[in-house]
Amino acid sequence: MNERFELSLVHRLEPDADQDRNTVWFERFELSDEDCLQLLEAILRPIDPTFTDERLRTGTAAEIFIGALDRFDLSPIECWDVMDRHEEAIYQLWLFDPSHGVLLDAGTTNVVGVVEWHRFRAFPEKIELLSEAAFLEGLRHGVRQARAKHPKSELASVDF
Repeated sequence: MNERFELSLVHRLEPDADQDRNTVWFERFELSDEDCLQLLEAILRPIDPTFTDERLRTGTAAEIFIGALDRFDLSPIECWDVMDRHEEAIYQLWLFDPSHGVLLDAGTTNVVGVVEWHRFRAFPEKIELLSEAAFLEGLRHGVRQARAKHPKSELASVDF
């Protein structure tokens, strides 16, 4: 049986319209501890292994987005729940920088797919219950629906 996923936009972390990079970046957003852990472990640390939770929570954009993460905060960051037919979130899709992303098992930092230069690639060995083809078809269904609702989202530029 083919799964059809639905995507729901959870967060869109917008760049500061005033470009004020001297305020604490984290305080602008309402992120759960789970969201913070995913952002830190699955996105920021793979780019900069020295990135810490304290740096994320207390640093200004000008202080924390330097080196390999230079100007990272100047592009939107989106988090999408990928839900199954029972409306349970089974994955989270984070899109960032603006052509990259990660697909995680819900509530974890376990990466099951990546977006690199606008192209999605699944890790079939990490996807449970579905064949890769069924998984991708179900994901494409959800993406088409989400794009119709959010045509200006980062999701619109990703090839699934």
